[in-house]
Order: sequence, then C-alpha cells, then structure tokens
Amino acid sequence: MFSFILILRNRKNQAVSLFNITILGLSTYVMAHYFTNSNHSSFIAAILYNHFNPLYLIIGPCFYLFILIKLKIINGVRKIDLLHFIPSLIYLISIIPYFLVPWTEKVNLVQEIYTNPEIQEHININMFFSPKFNYVFRMLHFITYCTISLRLIQLKIKTTPPHNKVQLISLKKITTIFISLTIIYFIHIIVILVGGVYQTTFLDIIIYLDLILFVGLIFEIIKYPELLFSYKKFKSSYIQNSPFYLREVDKNLIPKSTYINIEAKINNMKKNRDLLIHPDTNFDVFANEINENKYHIRLYLKYNGLSFMKLKNEIRVQEAIKYLESEDRLKLDYIAKKCGFNSPSNFYKIFKNITGYTPSEYEDKLSKNN
Repeated sequence: MFSFILILRNRKNQAVSLFNITILGLSTYVMAHYFTNSNHSSFIAAILYNHFNPLYLIIGPCFYLFILIKLKIINGVRKIDLLHFIPSLIYLISIIPYFLVPWTEKVNLVQEIYTNPEIQEHININMFFSPKFNYVFRMLHFITYCTISLRLIQLKIKTTPPHNKVQLISLKKITTIFISLTIIYFIHIIVILVGGVYQTTFLDIIIYLDLILFVGLIFEIIKYPELLFSYKKFKSSYIQNSPFYLREVDKNLIPKSTYINIEAKINNMKKNRDLLIHPDTNFDVFANEINENKYHIRLYLKYNGLSFMKLKNEIRVQEAIKYLESEDRLKLDYIAKKCGFNSPSNFYKIFKNITGYTPSEYEDKLSKNN
C-alpha cells in the first residue's frame, strides 16, 4: 500500500515511479508466496494467488528503465520501451478465464495447495502456460533484466572517477540484492514442489537469508530515500548533495565566448597547478583568476560534473601522485603539505576517494609494479 501510494503521488517523476512499481511488484510477490504457503489466511491467499502474475512481468522492465534513466542513457520512457511489457499483456490474456472462476473454488484451491503442494504442477489456471513454466519464466525474466542492468552499472563504474561512484555503488548493491532474492525464492519454490513440505531446516536457512537480504535492501533505500520520493519532498541542501540528483545544466546558459575563456583558464590552471594547490585558494580567488562572472563559472563546473572543491582535490591528488612516482622516497606527511592538504588525515581520505587507494597502498602498488 505504501509503494502504491508513492506511485500515485509521484506519477510525474518517471524514475521514482518505476522504482516504486518494482518494489510494489516484489512486495506483492512475497506476500502471495507467504500466504499461499501458509495457513494464515485463505482469503488473502485467494486474492493474491495467480491474479497478480502479470504484475510480476512488469517489474523487470520497470527496474531496467529506472536504471537507464539513472545512468542518463535515456531521459524518460519512450514509445519503443513499451515493447518490454508485451509478455505481461500476453500473461494477462492467458489468465482471463481464471478471473471468472467462482470465489469459493479459488479459496478451496489455495487450501488444497497448502495441504498438497505437488498439485501446483497439475492445476490448470492458465490458457497458455503450465505452472512450472510460469515459475521458471518469471524468475528468468526478472533476473535477465537485473543482469543487464548490473552490467550497465559496472560499465559505468569503470569510466567514472571513484569520488563520483556513490550512486553507482548503491544501484549495484540494490540490483545484486534483487538478483539474490529472486534466486533464493526460486530455490524455495523448487524445494516445496519437489519435497511437498513447507518446513525443513534448509527452508528455514533460506528464509533467514531472505531476511538478511531484505534488511540490506531496506538499509540501502533508507540511506537514499530520494529513490522512493520526488525531490520536491526534500530540502534543496540535501538534494544538491545527493548522488541521485541528476538535473542537467544547459550549456547555452553560458555565452560561447565566456565558456571558451573559462575552459582555457581552467586548463591552464591544471597545467600550472600552484594556484589550485595552495591551501588558501578559495572559490573567490579561483574566480578572480578566471575573471568571469561567478554564476557562469559555477555553471561551467556543474556542466562538466565538477565543483570548485572537486576540481581542487583532483589537481592536488594528481600532484601528490607525481611526488609518489618520483625516484625520491619522500615522507607522506611532507607530500601532503607540499600539495596543500591541511592535515595528513585529510590527505589520506581525499586521496583514497579519488584513486581508490590510500597513499601507502599506492606506494606499495608502485613498488610491486617496479
């Protein structure tokens, strides 16, 4: 219900809606499995059993399109993307006769399934597909979309600087959890169908693994609630620092001559690093050196995925790498001071964020390569 309300309230935000549809579909899947395989409520089980199967074939494409939007591969859902939902439409057509089955028969059916799980292999609730095919196809369908999404994320990670990977790492964790949950769920179903029992030590272990994965998923979503909610729900200061904030900057907002001049001045600073390395250089000093409107400078930096501090840190780390790769074995504290870091701990933290290594690890790596 929570996911459904969020879909309605954020229907103008495609990325948020697509992610919430994914959560809604998975939640319904879990509930259907739980109530069908327990004797807690035949009424709820009869509602969830088979009726929502077309929804389960929507969640894979929805998550995939969500990833495409978050990776800026597409700006929004296109007409051609509707082809991804054809299997769900076919499935909906295939269960139309089941919708017409009397309610009492549906309740009796889920009660029989709980008493004798093996009958699921033989019951006729679909015009086109057998129950076994349904289980396998649903799993492969969702895992295929998640695997493709994971591959796209990994390719993006390879071409993204370490300090810009927060969003990608979070998306990778969520995708991996989805794949793991689907595989574990499928194993659970197979054990029940083959063994004909709902309670064994092995199944208990599977359930605990499910719980651990769900806690991990919830933790990741709590860390970044902007995955579920529209940006309008948050303070601008929070959203500006969110790795999921992808508002584009229009390059045309900067006059062409101004853009070229800013670019030339910054490229010159990258070659002659003294200004950016100096610890007292702040944005005002930086802007005065460029001698252009501060608003245009900030737009230029944002358009190129930068901020003043990000640019300054990258240049300082590049300078530190030059010292580390020199033949002189300089102390790390000395290098930190020469590169404008106000403390060794700050140097270690920023260096690792950008390179993925601490300065000591980078030195060891160089020694091994030599």
